[in-house]
Amino acid sequence: MEGIISAEQLSDRLLVSNGMDSRVAQQHDTPIAIGRLSFIPLSEAMQLHLCCYVEQQKASNAVLLSPSLNITVLLKGCVEFRVGNKFYRFDAAQCPIAFANIIAVAEPFTRYMRSQQEIEKVTVSVSLPWFMDRFGNEDGQLLTTSKVIELPVTDETLEQTQHLLTTSNTLSKIQKLQCEGLAMQWLSALIQPMLSDNPSSQASYRLPPQEDVEVKKLKVVALLEAGHTVEDVAQQLAMSLSSLLRFFKTHFNATPKQYIKQHTLFKARHALLVDGLSIGEAAYLARYDHVGNFIAAFKKQFGVTPMQFIKQHRPF
Repeated sequence: MEGIISAEQLSDRLLVSNGMDSRVAQQHDTPIAIGRLSFIPLSEAMQLHLCCYVEQQKASNAVLLSPSLNITVLLKGCVEFRVGNKFYRFDAAQCPIAFANIIAVAEPFTRYMRSQQEIEKVTVSVSLPWFMDRFGNEDGQLLTTSKVIELPVTDETLEQTQHLLTTSNTLSKIQKLQCEGLAMQWLSALIQPMLSDNPSSQASYRLPPQEDVEVKKLKVVALLEAGHTVEDVAQQLAMSLSSLLRFFKTHFNATPKQYIKQHTLFKARHALLVDGLSIGEAAYLARYDHVGNFIAAFKKQFGVTPMQFIKQHRPF
């Protein structure tokens, strides 16, 4: 994606890229960012992610990350994100910075965006089997728990990062092979400190003031998705029903019923695209008794009917 990037485009791109559900929360309907955001698959196990844009508003994008090793070099800007319940912040105001985000088991990942924040970064993601095939069980112990590790940055790594940042979205077979080779060199330099006798320390940051709020939000969502009633959720969190409704309105800009409806529609869209469910099966997954009601709700949420969505994303 280049130019104006909307929340819908970002959500769709995250969905296709990660193969799991994604959700973008924004304050208003202006663009999420302006610039370039690219996800370029180099092989079945390796993906190049390029960001060179200016964020346009306070927003967040959430995905469920598959087990993987994700290494980032941040050239400009500040990135804030949460893996599970842990919050991290990296700022390249003084100098470029690198870090590894190790996902040992599927983890919820949320990236926070801020208005007029310029971001320039390169991330290469590889599957855990890719790492194990190359480094074996002994070094593979590094990947048994999810963690974020700070990494040193060399001049050579910065030069390679700048080169990767210019990668075209459309590559010929030879260009893709060359890019994969450069990404391998880049990865080898950044992975090496992780395997040394004195590896870089695990990143540790003070949790933001809103940490209690974020934890409560995760609990609320988990309970609702597990099928608990709003009254049950309020009781388990030691809140009055009116307090829970105000909390939802403040932090989700929706009622619990509206949020769950939106969430189930996102799950249904994911199932249509990735799992190949029929429209009737997706309607059942989204808890609709009548397919017609599901189709109407889907079109209201996404602007197209389920059949139009399938034809757009699975044209052949």
